Order: sequence, then structure tokens, then C-alpha cells
Amino acid sequence: MADITNTANFDEWIEEFSLYMRQLRRSESTQRAYLWHLGKMRAYLSEHGVKTPTEVTRSALRHWAAYASQRWSPATYKQAVAAAKSFLAFLHDEGVTTSNLSKALAIPKVPDKEQRTLDENEVEALLNFASTLESPRREREMAMVSLLTDSGIRAAELCNARVDDIREKNRIIMIRGKGDSLAPAPYGQRTAEYLRDWLRKRAERLRARRHKDPGTIFISLGGFTPDSPLTTRGLREILQDLGKKAGVPRVSPHAFRRTFATLLHEHGAPSRTVQVAGRWRDIRMVERYTRALERKEKMPSLYTPYSPIDNMDKPRKE
Repeated sequence: MADITNTANFDEWIEEFSLYMRQLRRSESTQRAYLWHLGKMRAYLSEHGVKTPTEVTRSALRHWAAYASQRWSPATYKQAVAAAKSFLAFLHDEGVTTSNLSKALAIPKVPDKEQRTLDENEVEALLNFASTLESPRREREMAMVSLLTDSGIRAAELCNARVDDIREKNRIIMIRGKGDSLAPAPYGQRTAEYLRDWLRKRAERLRARRHKDPGTIFISLGGFTPDSPLTTRGLREILQDLGKKAGVPRVSPHAFRRTFATLLHEHGAPSRTVQVAGRWRDIRMVERYTRALERKEKMPSLYTPYSPIDNMDKPRKE
């Protein structure tokens, strides 16, 4: 294919940037988000007379950023600016723009607020309701909720995890993460039992229906493509429906990741253990994901074992 010229329109250069992101093996979710934001930025600039990347000015970018900052939530706006900066830096590296216009934009700071985290009673409520479902949905949903809570596995990781990624003896699943990295996700005995029950039912179902085994741990049980690998969209819908029927609000795949980190901390795991088990590169992410511990009703029980005065009378370790 011939190289596109510097005077190509926005759509052509956005498509080229999309290829660049795929080359870098950016996650599919990041690619989708960035392309969506760039499409919105292109539309705004076009409405204001900027038709090609070579016509972009610092002032035009700042006008777009001011518009976007008022239109979207702080987190969405931050992602929009990150997408724009990455795209503009790419254009400069490609020689499309003579100056690096990405420097005209500053990534805003977003307040680090507590996000949805389930507590132990809510997780048990989900498991209890799942136990009333008909088989094999019962076994699948119980294994799914337990594994999400116990391992902190992400939605895409859960949907892509394969049966042969399970190391049953060690109770871990080998996770193919960002950039094709491979890391173990440990889980407990109870989850191991739920997984065994589900895998047994899964095998029985595939044999009875004479369907080819897709290899993934979790498969669809309905819809247009039954017995195919479960999708992240399907996972979200399953969890939302389960939460609604179990009386647990705002259930999402990522809420379980925060729950995993918070409950590990509550049960005494050090931050470093939480970081390694959750496969976070930066320990600051553990602090972000455990904001639920800052709730005032949790502080007394978390603090009491470490009270300086209460511990003065206890024998010191030599």
C-alpha cells in the first residue's frame, strides 16, 4: 500500500493511527476508546473549519479541550485529552505537523474517589441466588462470581481464559494480560470446587450437544451463538441480571476487582501481596482500588488491632 500524504484528511490519519496502536498491541478497549474520542474531536474541529491535521492550531485544540471539559465527566475528559495527545504526538513523529501540538494540551488531574465495591454480604447474596438457578447456569454463575472475587481477574481476562490455563494443583490460572504478558492469578479452595463443578457440567453439555469445544473456561449458554466463548458484553449482562435478581445494585465485572483488593486487605494481606496477586505493576493502584477501606464505618475494626495504647501492654516480638 502507498503511504498517505501529509495533506490527507483526519479520517485517513486516524485510520493510520489505529494501525499504529494495533502494532503497539494496545488493548482493544483502549483502541476503541481512543478512536471514539478522536472521532468526536475530528467532528468538533471540522465544524470549526479545521479539515485536515495540517490545519490544526494550538488555539483550535484548546477550544476543543475547553468544550470537552464542560461536556464530559472528569474521567471521560481525561481520557479524551490522553487520546488527543497520543494522536498529535504520532502526527508529529510522522512529519505531518512541524511542531508537537500534543504539548498544547495538559492531562487534567481527576479526583481519586471511591468507586463501587461489593462487601462480603453482597458477594454471598450473589452466590446464594446463583445456587437457586437451574444447571448448568447455576454452576457457571457460581464459578464466575467466586473467581472474579477470589482472583481479581479482569473481564477480558476471564472471557479469554482457557481450560488449559488452569493449574488445578496450585490453584492458579495463567492470565494473558496486557501486551501478552503471562502472570498467575491465584484463587482459593472454595473457588476451586466451584470451578470443578462448572467444568464438569461444561464438558457434559458440549458432549451432549456435540459442539466443538471452544477452549475457553466460560461459554455462552444462550443467545445467538450458544457454546461459544463468553464475551465481555455477555459477562456484564449476566452480572447485571444476577445482581438485579439477588437485590445487589450496580454489579459490574470491575467492581469485583476492587472487591478482591479490598477484601484481601481487610483479611490482613499486606499491600505488596495484594499488588502481586492482582497483577498490578504500581502499588499505587492498590491504594486506588481499596478506597472502600476509608469508609468511616470500617475504620474502627481496621484500626483496633493496631491501636498504640492497646498494644503497649502486649509482649513485644524479639
